[in-house]
Amino acid sequence: MADAIDQARHSLDHNGLEKAPEIVAVGIGTAGVVDTATSRILSSTETFADWVGTDLGADLRAIPGWALGDIPVIGNNDVDAHALGEAWLGAGAGLGSMVMVAVGTGVGGALVFGGELWTGSRFVAGELGHVPTPGASNLRCACGRLGHLEGLAAGPAMARRYTHETGHRVDGRELFQRAGNGDPTARWVIDEAAAGLGRVLAGLAVAIDPEAIVIGGGVSEAGDLWWRPLRNSFQSEVIDVLADVPLLPATLGGDAPVIGAARAAYSHLLGGLPT
Repeated sequence: MADAIDQARHSLDHNGLEKAPEIVAVGIGTAGVVDTATSRILSSTETFADWVGTDLGADLRAIPGWALGDIPVIGNNDVDAHALGEAWLGAGAGLGSMVMVAVGTGVGGALVFGGELWTGSRFVAGELGHVPTPGASNLRCACGRLGHLEGLAAGPAMARRYTHETGHRVDGRELFQRAGNGDPTARWVIDEAAAGLGRVLAGLAVAIDPEAIVIGGGVSEAGDLWWRPLRNSFQSEVIDVLADVPLLPATLGGDAPVIGAARAAYSHLLGGLPT
């Protein structure tokens, strides 16, 4: 994070303007459950166990030679930041309500209403990865529990399942290559993962009734091998009145969390939504 801010400072100092703009706020998207009022990490999976308790603002201000002073540091969960980016300038632009789903090394989610995040009373609203999911009962999630969506649908989880079934160690990219070449076990693993996500999204659609569900992350770029069973599962589970809720591919790619973090900082400073 510190390196990224230094790069931003360097860019502002060499932009050809007579007077370089100042950094007036810092927005951060990060793994873990983030208290957005204090930018402190409240909880995380075992992958980032040492991250819990980190005070993002205090740690940045403690870096020798920095002069952040009272510049606000606005922290959000990385998928929350991703959702803000897509809601502002991406696939969710102009929507009144949106569910964001990111499927990659994990499974994350976020809820956006009226252009603003709804994080719930404990900052975990939309955390789809830890929803108990049919088909995942014997699969371990990164949080350490069995039966959660992330243990079934995340990229590494699919690769582990294929390895368990076949004895051949693969990563996510090779898994999809094998599926594309007709490997029936690879196809089955992907179908099961996508179908599990579709079931969870159907349940969420019933509970929230969003205008759209926007889906991003590395796994979402895998093409029809993954999207087809996802959409089929969603349509088979969701009630008829919600059958027209669209599942939209995210459009901003890896830039979305950066754009969303900047959007959160902007909103904090001005007390309203950027246009």
